[in-house]
Amino acid sequence: MSKATSGAPVELIYSGMTDDKANLSYRIKVNTDKPIDEVHLTLKAVDSKGKVHEDNIVWQNIVGSTRKPIESGKTYEDQTPLDPGTTTAEASLKEIIFKDGTRWSAK
Repeated sequence: MSKATSGAPVELIYSGMTDDKANLSYRIKVNTDKPIDEVHLTLKAVDSKGKVHEDNIVWQNIVGSTRKPIESGKTYEDQTPLDPGTTTAEASLKEIIFKDGTRWSAK
């Protein structure tokens, strides 16, 4: 499922929950040449009691324990751990922080 935002510097494509329901799996496709520092996502999850939980995810291109550049034209795959008992979850693009300190917001 793509959560593309028109004119967004990145496209968020999420695959949904992993089969074991332990993680939310997603991809981030970079559509800008402007150097990106961080991508902020909003996670909405529903637990087994029907309660909605909202959380923020700060994505950086960290491989192992080393931070790598976020490069134009590339697509990055990642997963975010979910709380035990989560029945559904989805992510949406919130904001982009660029290396020069400027921001783009999905509003």
